[in-house]
Amino acid sequence: MSAQLTLFADTAPAPKKKRARRVHPSVPAVPATTIPTALLRAADWILLNSSGGKDSQSMASHVCRLAAKLGLFHRVVIVHADLGDVEWGGTRKLAEDQARRLGVRFEVVKAEGGDLLARTVARFFKLKAKAEKEARDEGRDPATVKVAPAWPSSAA
Repeated sequence: MSAQLTLFADTAPAPKKKRARRVHPSVPAVPATTIPTALLRAADWILLNSSGGKDSQSMASHVCRLAAKLGLFHRVVIVHADLGDVEWGGTRKLAEDQARRLGVRFEVVKAEGGDLLARTVARFFKLKAKAEKEARDEGRDPATVKVAPAWPSSAA
């Protein structure tokens, strides 16, 4: 009900503060080029992220053909980010088979500290404990606190 009442408020709610975007100093503000062949020639390695899906397969085929025409095929590496328990069974093998059929090196990376789901659950409990502590410090009932979203997103 209170959310509905805010629709009819006399003043607009204060806009949320945007977090300052952090960019590593090595990343140029403007790319030197956007021409695909120039980008490939300038690269030490051509890393292609692969989920094993049709979009990844299509892009890998396209980039491998282009790299081969430029004599840069030896620089292509397909990288699969293993998501752990939340990943569909057989996904890693599919991405690996696609890389093998293209004839390129295949690497798998995995986050330290648990998979995506485990990290999200841990983040939820951390945020919950923080909200409950703040409520106790302010003399409010910790059982009634709202917990910030734990799922990764651009807003959380």
